[in-house]
Amino acid sequence: MNTKISQSLSILGLNGQDFSMKDVKDAYKKSMLKYHPDINPSGHKMAQVINAAWDFLKALEAPFSTNEGQQENYTGQLSDALAAILDLVGLEIEICGTWVWVSGDTKTHKDILKEQGFRYHGGKKMWYMAPAGYVRKGKRKSYSHDEIKKKYGSQKVQRNYRKAIGQ
Repeated sequence: MNTKISQSLSILGLNGQDFSMKDVKDAYKKSMLKYHPDINPSGHKMAQVINAAWDFLKALEAPFSTNEGQQENYTGQLSDALAAILDLVGLEIEICGTWVWVSGDTKTHKDILKEQGFRYHGGKKMWYMAPAGYVRKGKRKSYSHDEIKKKYGSQKVQRNYRKAIGQ
């Protein structure tokens, strides 16, 4: 199955079976309720990721199947990771498609980033988190961060600066 389809299904918490559009829509609604910004502090960022996955799957309008076995619940992992790093001073957090990129003063916070499941990309000098099961296939062109932002869109995460100033 297409990796992007699998990643999008994983973001909505769907793994290990066949899914109709109704199943996908129900999972989308459930995820949006769980990560509503009024309920969850990192909900705004999670809503962006969930909406990107929903928009991608909605455009396909087909039954989906994940035959890659059980994958981690990327949405939960991402939510926990964002909550852990959201208030760290000096970090710039950016969502590109289903990936999260972290730049800025990352050296100070590298242990926390590693602990939360982020990986360092030496070529881009940034940390990133990708959905579980992502595998780069073959020799493909290496895209710059600007090319990635242009292709998948980009949303900078707004931080609570009042809290950061008080630290």
